[in-house]
Amino acid sequence: MCVMFSHSSFLSLLTYNSGLLFTNSTLCCGFFFTLHTFIRGLGYQHR
Repeated sequence: MCVMFSHSSFLSLLTYNSGLLFTNSTLCCGFFFTLHTFIRGLGYQHR
């Protein structure tokens, strides 16, 4: 019973962490993409 509980909690923790990692990477990618587009747009305006 105790082993099963720890195993399930470990699995839930693992899925939670991977989900957090996926969300963080997506946010980072989106942020850098927006920043890159913004800087490129500024460069086009200055030309």
